[in-house]
Amino acid sequence: MSKFAALLLFATVSFALPVYAEEGVAWDQLPQQEQHILHKFADRWDQLPVEKQRLLQKGASRLATMPPDKRKQALQRFKRWQALAEDQRKRVRQRYQQFKKLTPEQQRRVRKAHQQFKKLPPKERKKLRKQWRKMPPKHKKQVIRGNRKLVR
Repeated sequence: MSKFAALLLFATVSFALPVYAEEGVAWDQLPQQEQHILHKFADRWDQLPVEKQRLLQKGASRLATMPPDKRKQALQRFKRWQALAEDQRKRVRQRYQQFKKLTPEQQRRVRKAHQQFKKLPPKERKKLRKQWRKMPPKHKKQVIRGNRKLVR
């Protein structure tokens, strides 16, 4: 292959890639299981932004490969998410971003504390939630870092 032909091929492929990257996935190209999971989007699939299509397809693909018990749990969590008001979703997203900024050790402690919290009786959880809401941000950070404990 001549240098010119190689350059022409490279230029053609290089210019074609961004166009291809902007294309979404056609509905009829989705696997049947994913179409079943995403059936609510079928009539407007082509109008969705490409990024939204990719996120939905990724989620449907994950869901399709889950064992039935995990799939059931995921669907229950998704229903709870959908039931949240937009301001509540925003707070959850913000908390998640804050969690991701923690060190791995801090994240481990938060997860461990959450597991312990879930084991508490409802009355105790309510009391601790109230205490947490009243706590100044400075003290909350100390609790997360492990330098301060909540009083039960």
